[in-house]
Amino acid sequence: QAIDSKNTVEIFNERYAFNVGASTEGKFPSGKQKANFEVQLPTGRKFSANVDRDVNLQDGKGSGNAHIVATDELPNRQQRQVIVDLKINDISVKERFFDLIYSLKYKNFDNKDMKVALTLKNLQKGHFSTANGNLQIDGAFMPHTLTMTVKLDEYCADHAIYSFNSKYGDLGDVDVSGKFYVANKERPHSHEFTGTLNVPNTKLQKVIVNSNGQVSEPADENDVYGLK
Repeated sequence: QAIDSKNTVEIFNERYAFNVGASTEGKFPSGKQKANFEVQLPTGRKFSANVDRDVNLQDGKGSGNAHIVATDELPNRQQRQVIVDLKINDISVKERFFDLIYSLKYKNFDNKDMKVALTLKNLQKGHFSTANGNLQIDGAFMPHTLTMTVKLDEYCADHAIYSFNSKYGDLGDVDVSGKFYVANKERPHSHEFTGTLNVPNTKLQKVIVNSNGQVSEPADENDVYGLK
């Protein structure tokens, strides 16, 4: 259930070190797991990583989280680092439902950073399902903040009601919304779509696209399909 190992190797009077530790509680994929490793070079440079994981699953349902830190440290103590956090709730393996929060933070040796934040949901909504996702990327590496949002207000194999929005600072944004239905005995194939592109700093400035239509299926007694 646990390991702790410290190792050194000397080659031509240059010493390398490799240390590793790990522990586990419970039966994977559930339970708590921790792990860390460290590599030290003769130059004084050091690479290390730490993982902390906690998952609770019963009959294919549950929640979990993970925290990961990876570090590259120079002899002068300057560091670049990646930190990843993951949290997931309302997991249903069979139905593929989940509520996920993910973040990634990166910092280089000059302390310039980048941050990525992501949320994803796929949950039950009455007889249907609902899903949405949000993404934001910002930091010193990004000239402007990038955001994206996708929503499926409700969906199933026969229909979906959706929207999408994306924005890149003040340079431009996109908005899309619509819905579609697959034909059955009560209704024809149909769709509605509206899209808007805003680029205020260009000659184009704004573009709007609208579309809607219907296709009746099957054909009538004269083998004719209806199209609107």
